[in-house]
Amino acid sequence: YPLAQEPIEAVNGFVAHLDDGEISEAYELLCPEAREAVSLEQFTEDFALADQITGYTFLSVITTSGFFTTVTGTIEVDGNRRAATFDVREQDGQYRICSYDRLV
Repeated sequence: YPLAQEPIEAVNGFVAHLDDGEISEAYELLCPEAREAVSLEQFTEDFALADQITGYTFLSVITTSGFFTTVTGTIEVDGNRRAATFDVREQDGQYRICSYDRLV
């Protein structure tokens, strides 16, 4: 399923930016509606502890509705692993993050 790979790569890229402390780069991967809903300042505050991410795995695309594709996986923060879900949407040939679980 090569098409399923693109949403997963988008989520992995988003979390990798957060993990590397590249908060503004992660913010740029949000879809326009998500950026309208949260300012860069608020997003930065929300992910201030993102450097505590110690691991993540996103391998599953569980739902493809007409509008969103849902990507699920696990994220480990400070040694605690839990499930995480992202809704992504293709826009201008690139998958963008439209909603995300509170990760940290």
